[in-house]
Amino acid sequence: MPKQKSAGSSLDRDGPDLLHLGHRLRGSRELRHRAALSEEKEYGISNTEAGLIASLFSFAYGFVQIPVGLLYKRLSKKTTGWLFSIFMILTSVFIGLVGTTSSVFLLMAYRVGLGLSEGPLGIGCTNVINRWFPAREKGTATGLWIAASKLGPLIVPSVCIIVIQLWGWREIF
Repeated sequence: MPKQKSAGSSLDRDGPDLLHLGHRLRGSRELRHRAALSEEKEYGISNTEAGLIASLFSFAYGFVQIPVGLLYKRLSKKTTGWLFSIFMILTSVFIGLVGTTSSVFLLMAYRVGLGLSEGPLGIGCTNVINRWFPAREKGTATGLWIAASKLGPLIVPSVCIIVIQLWGWREIF
């Protein structure tokens, strides 16, 4: 009887996705910080308005976490994986929309949308790790995700500065 090939560990299949997610989560926050001064100049945003824009994201991000955490807990492994993917896509859409904004109102609306779609990702990643990885791989998977989330703030600012200088703040989104 021929030997069957091993499918490999969950980390072999899903490790690169965790790295991408961690990088993406932290990178989106760095984009906001790099664009803030340019947005303030273009729209004449006061310090108070800039604080409001940042606070709207944070409020939406925090507000959505408890309900989504409870939702993830009640749904099946397959459904939570699907829902997690939807939140990833929405996060990318709202990041892109920030670069297309034509008013302070739209900037605020897109930041709220970004908070609502990005907020569930940390909980979702933890959920995916707990449900999809065997016990012996959970620590490594969590470590990869956390390490990747620290790469965004290391890499993104330098790239953003160059892009802003060459093409403007909108292009970093």
